[in-house]
Amino acid sequence: MQLKPGMTAFNHRTNSFWDVLSVGRDNSAYDFEVRITCQAHGEPDTRLHVHTNCVEEFEILEGRAQYVLGKSTEVAKAGDTIVFPSGVPHQHPWADGSARMIYVHKGRYSDNSLKNTNVIWGATLTTFGLAKDPSQLDWNGMPYSKLQTAAIARSFGMHGAYDCIMPIFLGRIVNATVGVFANLMGYEGVIDAEIAKARKL
Repeated sequence: MQLKPGMTAFNHRTNSFWDVLSVGRDNSAYDFEVRITCQAHGEPDTRLHVHTNCVEEFEILEGRAQYVLGKSTEVAKAGDTIVFPSGVPHQHPWADGSARMIYVHKGRYSDNSLKNTNVIWGATLTTFGLAKDPSQLDWNGMPYSKLQTAAIARSFGMHGAYDCIMPIFLGRIVNATVGVFANLMGYEGVIDAEIAKARKL
């Protein structure tokens, strides 16, 4: 998948709407900028995770947000900008309260790799598409199929993103074993058909 300005997507689990503003530093100081609209009382779009190679910035445009940075759950309001350093566990903002919340998510990879952007977002949108079928994802946003989960985790890990369910070194071992096995069995972390579902309401 190639992320492009003007692309939109819908998370069928949380009902958040995603609008790609820019991709690549030719257009901005960031490798990507995405505007995200979160519904009131919605669940977080992401699990607790960590990036080894990316600094993320979140600019709250409307409403109030909760987010997790390190071991703390914090609150932000319209006008606030939150920076998530590389290497710090975090969970992206979600709406805090009875009103929707809108923010712009920006990111800079240490190696300025467009492939990082495309694979990370491709794996993310794959989970959004899978969520359109309630039988595919559990309440926590992970595929019921352990091999599908392993394939997605390997795609994230190959580009510096790891779920905090285990230490990074264990994640790398699992990706190199179970993740590779899942790929050999035909499971992929970026699935065009699921991305197509995510791009439709």
